Amino acid sequence: MTADMPKFDKTMERIACEIDAINDEQEVYDHQGGRGIRNKNHAKHSLFGGYHRIRETAKYISPVRPGKKILNIGPGYGFLDIILKEDFALDLTEMEIEENIPAYCLLSKLHGIPIIPGELSKKQCSIADSSFDIVIFSEVIEHLRISTLRALLEIKRILKSGGRLLLTTPNMARLTTILRLLMGRNVVEEFPDDDSQLNHITDKMTHICEYTMNELKSLMGRAGFEIAEAKYSLSHDKLGPGQVSNWKYKFARLLLLPPLKLVPSLRSPIFIVGQKTE
Repeated sequence: MTADMPKFDKTMERIACEIDAINDEQEVYDHQGGRGIRNKNHAKHSLFGGYHRIRETAKYISPVRPGKKILNIGPGYGFLDIILKEDFALDLTEMEIEENIPAYCLLSKLHGIPIIPGELSKKQCSIADSSFDIVIFSEVIEHLRISTLRALLEIKRILKSGGRLLLTTPNMARLTTILRLLMGRNVVEEFPDDDSQLNHITDKMTHICEYTMNELKSLMGRAGFEIAEAKYSLSHDKLGPGQVSNWKYKFARLLLLPPLKLVPSLRSPIFIVGQKTE
């Protein structure tokens, strides 16, 4: 699935203006105490820092025929869904942790995207069997505190027969991780010195677990998915519009891109598509 993206940049700019226009008088927090989309600097950094990933995912999904039902689990700020709905008239639904909806889903609500409160956990979510044609699971799996296989089986349950799961996640074997380890640096986020406010010992862990391509293929196979496409993407390794003026980012990318182009398995993101065959 591929398509031209003539409106993409204009839509991204319009979303940035919508972020600026948000009334942030009301303090709304997510389940970990973050201010969500009302932290406008962070929201815009996520928008433009994720430029190439959002574009790549939208380009893959965009040729889907109108009428197909798409679910985005853990949509973040909803940027991808707004693009798919506004530019390609696709039928999008989001599923987000109930406590996070006021903090992160304001733009999605403004664009009329339905939001289901729920999460992948040890309990079955409220979505019925065989409800969706496509599930997007982008930059979420690395944050889960439950069995990855359990999560994939739940996604398979809510997909229709022949439906597809599009999953993106950081590659554990990426070059930047290898370089950090060689320099003696830990690749896992440190706990804060003051942990008095933590409700759960992993509340401040950005990524609970990262995966290699082979691990993900194996997990998806065990969950009953047939691998339709699997690749190492350059979307995290290219400069986004918000990073072009930062000489540190620019120098690092110029230095790292040649080996990443030569050895795809050293790239940062994994892009993998599984199909439910039952």
